[in-house]
Amino acid sequence: YLYTSKDGGETWDGPKPAPMFCASNTMPTFLKLKDGRILFFWNNTEPLPKRDPAEYPELNKSELTGRYETVFTNRDALHAAISEDDGRTWIGFREVALNAIRNRPDFREFGNRKWREIDKSVHQTQPMELPDGKIILPYGQGSACRICLFDVSWLYETDRYEDFKAGLEGISHHLFVNSLAGNFRGWSGHCAFNRVPGALLVREPDTGPKTKREVLQICRIRDERLVSDRQGVAWNFPAGLTGRLEVECRIDGEGFQLALCDHWFNPCDAFVGEESALAIPITAETLGGKGAWATLALTWDWTARKATPACGGRTWTYELRTDGKSPFGPSYMHLQTLAEGHDPKGAYFRSFRKTGK
Repeated sequence: YLYTSKDGGETWDGPKPAPMFCASNTMPTFLKLKDGRILFFWNNTEPLPKRDPAEYPELNKSELTGRYETVFTNRDALHAAISEDDGRTWIGFREVALNAIRNRPDFREFGNRKWREIDKSVHQTQPMELPDGKIILPYGQGSACRICLFDVSWLYETDRYEDFKAGLEGISHHLFVNSLAGNFRGWSGHCAFNRVPGALLVREPDTGPKTKREVLQICRIRDERLVSDRQGVAWNFPAGLTGRLEVECRIDGEGFQLALCDHWFNPCDAFVGEESALAIPITAETLGGKGAWATLALTWDWTARKATPACGGRTWTYELRTDGKSPFGPSYMHLQTLAEGHDPKGAYFRSFRKTGK
């Protein structure tokens, strides 16, 4: 939230939702650099949609009103942005850290002493500027605590590329187990559902016995034990009012939804399409047929509220829903299966690329 003063801090107006940031109920941190620029660290994230509390008979009176029962469904991504004009405009909106255990099973019991298992987020930060201008950033809680070092010039980059050769550490893809909810339920964890991996790296299909390449697969394996078995991925890139995405993909089963977002959504969130600036269905027909690799390109102009997908010489035009969204452009691509039933083939992805300012 934003508070404003017109008399040097004697009186204040507010709070009003800050139009430049989406944020969950976690700890934001500002750091003013020696040269006057301002760094901001926060969770640019969205929790899972609230469910009917009647589904969770274990909730106490406070939790039934919506307090704390699913806190750790929205604290897996820590973001950073930088301002050169005292906070009027911001650059970056990048994932400075992802929870190292976000995609792993047994999220609530990770082999530490019991008191260290309580909280597992990346949201509490203590940034410091070093003499050489780099930033050292302790962050997180419990088993997710880490320290990272980065150069602020990283926030000014405009491009990002991912081909999964280093695994899936650059994306979020987890699914949630329908676990006990709420604060403390014995040894069942604190405000967190347990998790399992969702989208996986698999052998590239139909490339012969000599292939050594793995590709990302998003499909749907029906599993009633999960809160949702709707597989998806969230991939962050530097925010920009204009830009271009290229997705090298093929569809062997049902297609996928491609959403352009200004913040992180859980991979399985069924409401991404309604809450994002753009959400379009990509089917095998879009790519030229099933089992065929194609490059899907998407360019956007945030100010003009226009997005243009293209594939195989064909283009389409969509209007962006930017009202009330970040004024600095999108910073996420969210992909999710379109399958409503069991679909073990799904879609495959070789690479993601974002370019342009």
